[in-house]
Parts: sequence; structure tokens; C-alpha cells
Amino acid sequence: MKKKKFDCVEMMHRAGRKIDQETKNLTFQQKVEYWRKKSEEAARRQAERTKAFNQAAPLNYRPAFWEHWRCDPVTTSITLPLIAPG
Repeated sequence: MKKKKFDCVEMMHRAGRKIDQETKNLTFQQKVEYWRKKSEEAARRQAERTKAFNQAAPLNYRPAFWEHWRCDPVTTSITLPLIAPG
């Protein structure tokens, strides 16, 4: 049998075990705070990547479909128009 170079399922299991270790002795409220912080960190990293992308790739270098996308760097939400201009 061929050995995989990358095993997504194993990666997810390792991440789950790590989180279990980090949170096993926390109360419910502490776990809520843990996930709030993790979510804020992820949003901050995504905003940084979005900002870096927007600075590195001006609109005239992006594929045509990107013209209609709008990304809010604070919430990192992406908005598409319902109907793209003709």
C-alpha cells in the first residue's frame, strides 16, 4: 500500500487531540473564552491576509470575476452581487 505524503484525517485528529489537551481542565466559561480568543485570532489573521493580498494584487491584475467581489477586511466577509454587471 502506498504511503500518503499528507493525511488530512490524521492532521484533523492531531489538532483535535491538541485542543482536548489544552481545554480538558477548563470550565464551560473558560472554554467559551478560549474559543472566543481563537476566533478573534483567526479573524485577525484573515484580515491581515486580505490586506496583504489587496496590496500585492491591484484590481487590474486580478481575474475579471474578482471585480465583483467585495471583501470587508474587518469582518473578512466576502460579498458577491446577485447579478454581475453585463
